[in-house]
Amino acid sequence: MLEAEAAVARQEWSRARELWQALACSAPPDKHYRAQLMYSRAGELLAAGDTQRAREELERVLRLDPQHAGAAKMMGATRRGRLSRLLGR
Repeated sequence: MLEAEAAVARQEWSRARELWQALACSAPPDKHYRAQLMYSRAGELLAAGDTQRAREELERVLRLDPQHAGAAKMMGATRRGRLSRLLGR
C-alpha cells in the first residue's frame, strides 16, 4: 500500500492505478482500495486530457467516500480550470 500511495503522491497515475487495482482485487470489500483505484484512474484520465471522464470517475470516488480529500480537490480543480497546477505542469 505504501508504494501505491507514493505513486499517487508522485502523480504516477498509471503505476498507482496498477498497484491499487492489485490491492482492490486482493480485498474486494475494502472501500479505501476501491476509492484509491478510481482516484488514480481519474488522475490518469486528466493527464490524458479527458476531463469529462475524469469528473465522472471522481464523482464515483466521492459517492463511495464523500470525505476523499484528493478527489474533492481534483474535482474542484477541474471545475476552476486549474488542472496545470494540480498536475504539476
